[in-house]
Amino acid sequence: MTASAKLGYRFNDHFDAALDVDNLFDLKYIDLLGYEGYYNYWGEPRSIRLTLRAKY
Repeated sequence: MTASAKLGYRFNDHFDAALDVDNLFDLKYIDLLGYEGYYNYWGEPRSIRLTLRAKY
């Protein structure tokens, strides 16, 4: 199980921003468990996304 976080801020009626962080603590984990030594896939590492929006 991984933790995610989202932080948003509205500057005014027209502009806002959001920061998303997935796998907050950058844990290594197996996303898909296959056979012993085969088809085992690691989960995604930490990712950070910044979104800026303008509305008119």
